Amino acid sequence: MTSTPSINEIIDSCGGAERIACETDQTEWSVAKWVRNGIPEKHWSVLRRLNPLLSVDVLHGVNEAIRLSRGKGGAEQSADAA
Repeated sequence: MTSTPSINEIIDSCGGAERIACETDQTEWSVAKWVRNGIPEKHWSVLRRLNPLLSVDVLHGVNEAIRLSRGKGGAEQSADAA
């Protein structure tokens, strides 16, 4: 993946919410909530197995973007708080 994908694009590239739910022992609803809440790090290895083109940097980047857009802070805001 050359540009940063959306979480929906990541889910699609891994076979869809149903497949990810089966592989992670989650419900499809839980996977769908990733779009709003970010992808839990404990599931990154499964996503990388389903789509070897995904990197940890990409997964971190989409989660960081969600945190920043929701005002939960990120690396920059955390550094300011220290």
